[in-house]
Amino acid sequence: MNTRKRSLIHKCIMVCIAGMLVAAAGWAVEKGPNNSVDTVDELLAAIDKADEELDSVRFSFTQKIEIPYSGEDQTIEGMAYFKKPANIRVEHRKPEKNLFVSDGTDVWYYSQELNQVMHGPWKDLENSAQDYFRGIFNINNYVNQLEEYYHISLLDKTDSSYRLSLVPKSDAVSYSMSMVISAVDYFPIQTVLESEAVHIETTIRSIRKNISIDDDRFTFTPPADALVMPFP
Repeated sequence: MNTRKRSLIHKCIMVCIAGMLVAAAGWAVEKGPNNSVDTVDELLAAIDKADEELDSVRFSFTQKIEIPYSGEDQTIEGMAYFKKPANIRVEHRKPEKNLFVSDGTDVWYYSQELNQVMHGPWKDLENSAQDYFRGIFNINNYVNQLEEYYHISLLDKTDSSYRLSLVPKSDAVSYSMSMVISAVDYFPIQTVLESEAVHIETTIRSIRKNISIDDDRFTFTPPADALVMPFP
């Protein structure tokens, strides 16, 4: 994979599995299902190649979060934007309005309800996430990282999608993940992360690829009256 460009596909997966960083109506499909892929290696190679063809992407997402211990559950709806080489914008619209913005150097998280802002360098947030989600948050050689840190298997295949299982090789973490990949363009359309502490199911829709996204979407100025604090 071209190491000058950060993987858009892996960032979309990151959004799906990590809450605010958690990909169809309005999606112009130019070709029918491509079911020529039969093995995990072939599918990972197809994902890698598809990422090379992406410069930007926008999609809406619904994320269902369940916490078995407390019985709590929440459904989050939002919109996400990605633009190479390193721009991210994730908008939570329901039930609360929150905003996550990064240009690959700085990270901003704004809670509109609390009027609070957290700010810090992207590398610190990425490094802390890597302690748990090994390989998922890596910015380069994404497919290679998945193969290094996860046992990957093909659970099933339909005319429209593939479903992968990702189980961490390390005994230090205790979660598993399944991922649904489109058979049309090898883009992630659903992820399910399961552990004893949390169950997160994220579904992506209204995918628009290689569209014009203004760079201003990836900048943020805190409101004058907001409380600004560093990421913990």
